[in-house]
Amino acid sequence: MSISVTGRIKEKKLNNDLYKKYILEYPLFKNIMCIEDNDFSYIGKNFGYEISYFEKKAPFNIWDSEILNHEYEYSQIIIFDLHKEIDYIEAYKSIIDFFVFLNKKIECEILVTSDVHNDICYINQDIQWSERWGNR
Repeated sequence: MSISVTGRIKEKKLNNDLYKKYILEYPLFKNIMCIEDNDFSYIGKNFGYEISYFEKKAPFNIWDSEILNHEYEYSQIIIFDLHKEIDYIEAYKSIIDFFVFLNKKIECEILVTSDVHNDICYINQDIQWSERWGNR
């Protein structure tokens, strides 16, 4: 079984070229040796997860956020599909760090969620953690 971690980007701030640019600017991903590019995905085989980017439109762009206590409407997502054999704790740390990095680049709200843990954190100018995750 794999786990997905998703960054739900509030406004449309990325296109395919910017997405690829920021993935490759992020220090952890700079030295990826095995990358498969299929227009909207980079598959980082050395890291044990796949990274994908999509635009989302109504009615499939609403998340009922526990952190914000209301529905969160977003326009783009970046999904990290983690393979079962990796260290999830380290993967979560690097993924959240990537979304903090991305937030600074695009200056846009990002709600980080997981198919296992629901809301993880909300990144705007600061990080607001889900009660389940506490102040990490």
